[in-house]
Amino acid sequence: MDFLTQKPNEVIIAMTSNGWNIYYKAGHLPLLNIQGFVLASPLTDDYLDFNTRVQYAHQRTLISNELYESIKASCNGDYINLNPNNTNCMSDYEAYSELVRYIDMYRITQPSCIKGSNKNRRSLFDDLETIHQSTFRCREDEYALVELWANDPNVRKDLNVREGTKGHFKRCNHSEAYIKNVHSVVEYHQNLTNTNLRSLIYIGDLDMATPYIGVHSIIKSLNLKLNSTWRAWFVDGEVAGYTEGYKNNDQYHLTYATVKGGGHVAQEHTPKEVYEMIQRWFSYYDI
Repeated sequence: MDFLTQKPNEVIIAMTSNGWNIYYKAGHLPLLNIQGFVLASPLTDDYLDFNTRVQYAHQRTLISNELYESIKASCNGDYINLNPNNTNCMSDYEAYSELVRYIDMYRITQPSCIKGSNKNRRSLFDDLETIHQSTFRCREDEYALVELWANDPNVRKDLNVREGTKGHFKRCNHSEAYIKNVHSVVEYHQNLTNTNLRSLIYIGDLDMATPYIGVHSIIKSLNLKLNSTWRAWFVDGEVAGYTEGYKNNDQYHLTYATVKGGGHVAQEHTPKEVYEMIQRWFSYYDI
């Protein structure tokens, strides 16, 4: 029996012949018998995921063929561990960075709302009380509404948030002093392929933060058997993305899917397509 532990919540996930069961050290046995899992735009390996951003930028015509060939050669395909003494690589990477500077990596087709510098960045977070618009151009504007809504006293009352138990709600609280010490979970994915679980891994094809190139290459590295070849999947008769399936010994099954037009949080801009995909997968239908 193998174990994965996560100390903050004292959760032990035990791999057994019947699947994965979750136990708590408090002694409550077992709470869940896991049948599968869904991963959305997962960050699986810091290096492998982030290093594919340059290739993704080239595929999406954000940089020229000439620059891509030059930076690939001068940096030897490594855009993470840059050598400051390699002037050609540094020059190419600077050119690349300038070209994607005003691109929103979380969905490359949406406005970045950055003009010149961060000092000129328009954001409703600066003054939440002045929101009078019904439509918003910037991604941060919508998130600002969430923050405004969650801190409204009437909303908190309806949600039964006890007074004094929670201060100001922030959607992403970057002030917490977290320490990141897990930079790759590829090994865990490899271990999971020896179980009888089902998995769905999907990613928006407009996501440059965690490009589909890296996610797909990591899946390929798991040495699974191709069970379903690359094909389009549809919603309302229109192509909603592309998918393929893998398996290991007819027990572990992995479905990989891209969402056409989706960003890092695909369900934000393509909610119907993601809903249909998830429903089909839960119902054991082909996507």
